[in-house]
Amino acid sequence: MDCQILINWIPDYVPSNEITSSKLKELYGFFKDKKIILGLGTGKLSPKDCIKYNIVPNHDYSVLNIEENTDTLLGYELTVKNPWLNNGERIFKISEFELFQVLYVSWNPKIFKTKTQKNFIIPKNQTKIQNRGVSKCQQYSFTNPLNQPITVWCLSEEFLKPNQVSKSRTSAAIEGDSSNDDIDDTNKSKNKMEILWYYTDHKFEKAFNSDYYQLYKKKVSDGSRFILSKLEIAAKSNVLAVIKSENSKPITNSLTYFHDLDCALEVEKAKPRYQFFKEVSDEWNLNNSGGNWTYSTFIKNPQFLLTVFNKDTEDNFTSNPVGIQLSLNTNEHVKANLLAFEQETLKFSFITQFNPKSLVPGISLKFEDGQIFHPNAVVSTNKRYIIVASTYNPKVLSPFEISVNSPNNFTISKISTSLGLYQKSLTLQWANSNSKCVRMEIPRRSTLAINVIAQNSESQKDGYRPSIRASLYRMEREVYDMSFTNDLNSITPIVINEKFDNSVSGIFVGGNDFEVNSGVYFLQVDRFETGTGNFSVEVGSTYPITVS
Repeated sequence: MDCQILINWIPDYVPSNEITSSKLKELYGFFKDKKIILGLGTGKLSPKDCIKYNIVPNHDYSVLNIEENTDTLLGYELTVKNPWLNNGERIFKISEFELFQVLYVSWNPKIFKTKTQKNFIIPKNQTKIQNRGVSKCQQYSFTNPLNQPITVWCLSEEFLKPNQVSKSRTSAAIEGDSSNDDIDDTNKSKNKMEILWYYTDHKFEKAFNSDYYQLYKKKVSDGSRFILSKLEIAAKSNVLAVIKSENSKPITNSLTYFHDLDCALEVEKAKPRYQFFKEVSDEWNLNNSGGNWTYSTFIKNPQFLLTVFNKDTEDNFTSNPVGIQLSLNTNEHVKANLLAFEQETLKFSFITQFNPKSLVPGISLKFEDGQIFHPNAVVSTNKRYIIVASTYNPKVLSPFEISVNSPNNFTISKISTSLGLYQKSLTLQWANSNSKCVRMEIPRRSTLAINVIAQNSESQKDGYRPSIRASLYRMEREVYDMSFTNDLNSITPIVINEKFDNSVSGIFVGGNDFEVNSGVYFLQVDRFETGTGNFSVEVGSTYPITVS
């Protein structure tokens, strides 16, 4: 379907199964007005058909004329030239198209006043074309400046490289092989491409998600090297072309548009809505793919610190609301989400629980395949926000990319979800008790951060999770009786927690800046009621410690 009957004419085609009487009537008028020339292309043919009709598979034929004929099924008859036959047999007529794959239509470019071409390179992209993320796609915005609708034709063409010289599709047939299975059609594109046309409210605005804008038209290449889009752009409105491609190597492409405007059509490469735009690349791996917020491992997901500044860069104190856009792109089969929370405490650099009350306005909790887009998130300047990139299920491995677009300058940086440089963990059984102790030997002054989780399953959906609390004591002398808390002379309370909590992510003691001197410490973990099951303790520190 890549036949250009005349160079620089506008290529178009009609699949044979879409050729109707009304379509032929329309083409008949254009043909007589010398606005088009026509051709026919065959597909696969049996040897029997090749001999009977004197045509070959995968070959293109010129149409010399189209005439009305009421005796035919569709009311029209085409005169076709076969250059491979003797002079007296070269011309034949057809009125039915079951032996042909496509009717080529080439339009005279003089039907339009203006022609403009833009060339660009599409990088290697093997992401499936069905992926909803479009932020990496070439995008062009078209604006109609008039108070009336306009017609615009837009032709996207993939360039042939110098070494892509076409081998004649008929050579094998001439030598006696009409099966066409081994015929090399180098003109046929091996790349998948489609153009999505959207209505947009904002002039020259880039799309980050193919579901956000209203789809106007979709054009697919069908293995061709060109896509012709015929547009009717309403008065004072914008349409956006998103060129999606699945190609194993970089390809050079052109976008040529035709119109009858006396003034210039406003066409620009689309850009993000706001001035400031940044992207951060990362991945989910076995250590940080924590799943959704029903899992205790949710807080292990990759997290990022976001701060948006005032336009007055010297104003570091005033807080003002700002609308921003957040986007996440990953592999199309990965169900993911992107959440943003206002940081509630500085005790830990990362979020320690899922708290919907601190969620940024405009953020959806819905998980989507391959791409998440929050176009209307609202944050306040000079505040700290934690962005969490999560998959629906834990242990999902995939790269991802986060995009932030803001009218104000901002910073975004990855933060560690680790409790400390050195980490120790252990699991203990309740064994029909309601209190257990964990002993820690700290050889030198160190930060201390502790996470205690009471549950058998990582997910809150599975089983009962008791309410617990934890307090930290320093031992002033060695005590072996686990009822040490009754001996007030042997201990010094460091952190006392009286409130019980059954958070899925557990409870936390200490934090980023919580330091303790060298010595022996006990963590007392209490359960609201006596029971069985287990609980886990993870301890992070600046220097190596012993936990038992």
